[in-house]
Amino acid sequence: MQEQLEKLLCHKKSRQFYANRLGISVEEVKDLLSKIKGLDVPEETKNSVVGVDTNLGGESMKMTFHYDHAPTAEEVIAEHNLDLKNWKLDRFWSLRKGKGWLVSALFVAIRKEEKQVNDFAKFLETYKAPKLEIQTVVNTAFDRPCMVELNIADLHIDKRGHEGETFDELGEKYYDIIETLLHRVYFSHQIEEITFIVGNDFLTSDNFQSQVTSQSNVQEVNERWDVSYEKGFDLMVKTITMVKTFAEKVNIIVMQGNHARTREFYLGHALEVYFSNTRGITFDRSSAPRKIHVYNNTAIMFHHGNCKQEKLPLIMASEFPLEWGATKFHRVSVGDKHHIHTREIDGVIIQQFPSLSQTDTWHNENNFHLSGRTAICNVYDREKGIIAEYQEKI
Repeated sequence: MQEQLEKLLCHKKSRQFYANRLGISVEEVKDLLSKIKGLDVPEETKNSVVGVDTNLGGESMKMTFHYDHAPTAEEVIAEHNLDLKNWKLDRFWSLRKGKGWLVSALFVAIRKEEKQVNDFAKFLETYKAPKLEIQTVVNTAFDRPCMVELNIADLHIDKRGHEGETFDELGEKYYDIIETLLHRVYFSHQIEEITFIVGNDFLTSDNFQSQVTSQSNVQEVNERWDVSYEKGFDLMVKTITMVKTFAEKVNIIVMQGNHARTREFYLGHALEVYFSNTRGITFDRSSAPRKIHVYNNTAIMFHHGNCKQEKLPLIMASEFPLEWGATKFHRVSVGDKHHIHTREIDGVIIQQFPSLSQTDTWHNENNFHLSGRTAICNVYDREKGIIAEYQEKI
């Protein structure tokens, strides 16, 4: 009867409940409880393992042991002295046994993928970015310094398009086009700084289901989510390194698009860490949907463009009053629509940048397939504002 009562104690019910279940009186329950409380774990078995069951397919291991108090998870782990690189505590149970405790713990084997994540997390804890010295060459044949705005919007590099380009093929074109544009500027201007927009739907999907950020529609992709991120990071490292050779100062502005908002935020963070010890490269990578950059007499506000664009000039003046008041020329740079469109609203120029993206099924079936695959960069004078625009097409 005492053994049956011990099994019922895990329900933590009243004495009347135990009496009803056992078919005895409440007084008899009291007597049995007194006997149970009077029991103690034998001195020789306190804090000792009393059973190990490894016959669980090699993926898990169950251990049972006595304890003289209710242990914490940390104590349970320490008690077993297991190799924590290969095993982790999944869960454990503590059952009161007299004045002691009978504890069962289930340990599971750490999978290879988890080990890789854990190893990478430890690597990041002590990681220090290498000090990169990138040689910059300035064309001193021209005496008026200028800034280059490099905004290659909506690349959607991991999109599977009707043109049939692979991720790597479009990545090569992206790199070559940027280099071509910068060479054109270099041979006609003295480049003082470059403002390079990163993100802006550089990627086309935001998760391992190939969905966009705000909707559940699935994209046509040419690479797995993890492969596209790693390849995209490598391409951006290579591109930023090349861009830095054209100017002493490079401003990286990370604009998250509406397709891959979270992945592009992570991409911006990773790039900032990588280039953190590189002189002359600065990052503005906050999650804010609007960012601004001032170059002497010109203020440029950046937004992805997935909004009512005619509202952006007033938002610019309201959100960035100091930058607005300190400059003569005001511009808003957007993307999203994949085609060129420039307009002026009350003195503010809204420039919509085109796309180098391939055509997927949705764009093709909705007749959004005729826009030229074009990249644009702008050149700004310190005093006169924008003075040139260069284009390159696929």
